[in-house]
Amino acid sequence: MRILPESQGTFRWRLHYAAEEFECLTEQELKASDAFPSRPEPVNIDRYVEKRFLTPRYERLRPGLLGFTEFGPSGPIDIVISSELASDSSVLAKRRVRTTLAHEAGHAILHSVLYSTATTGALLRAEDATSAQRILCKEEDVNPARDGKWWEYQANMAMSSLLLPKRLLLTALAPYLTRVGPGERTLEPYVARRMVKPLSTTFDVNPVVVRLRLAHLFPALLAAQG
Repeated sequence: MRILPESQGTFRWRLHYAAEEFECLTEQELKASDAFPSRPEPVNIDRYVEKRFLTPRYERLRPGLLGFTEFGPSGPIDIVISSELASDSSVLAKRRVRTTLAHEAGHAILHSVLYSTATTGALLRAEDATSAQRILCKEEDVNPARDGKWWEYQANMAMSSLLLPKRLLLTALAPYLTRVGPGERTLEPYVARRMVKPLSTTFDVNPVVVRLRLAHLFPALLAAQG
């Protein structure tokens, strides 16, 4: 992790994580909480969050707000998920709850340092030091990287690697990868399209999460999508 200057917004500095840091951090976190599956299957994200941080609360939130994480000087003190989302019994909604939980866990893993006693004065702008203890996760934040919300982008990266750990995803894809060089394999675009649905079922996530995860692990897929 590196700390870089930020010219505007809540934080006077921003955190930077390399791509492999997301993979290593999330795998270590799951293993430390005995939540890393031994084979490709759904990650028990509820168990991980409860064991590692705290029991999430479900309450009615304003429209468009999926959840939030509230921080204290020692880390997250509250994780809240929309009860309206949780009350929907459809597969799509249940998977969105899993995604939201993993997203909030991503904030807890990556961003507690922003609110710790040792760093709050240095990383938060003075006028926000007491009013910015919550990170709100909104449905409208569909492209946080483009909108400059680096903390939301990072939480999404952590979310996808928590729910589809790289090691397990590559195991599931092993029979379908094409060798392109010594020790290097890739996923052909037509194979990726065919694998979205079965991977969604295997890891119990919605197809959009699988597509984003595959595009991150195999950047050539983005170019193929035009």
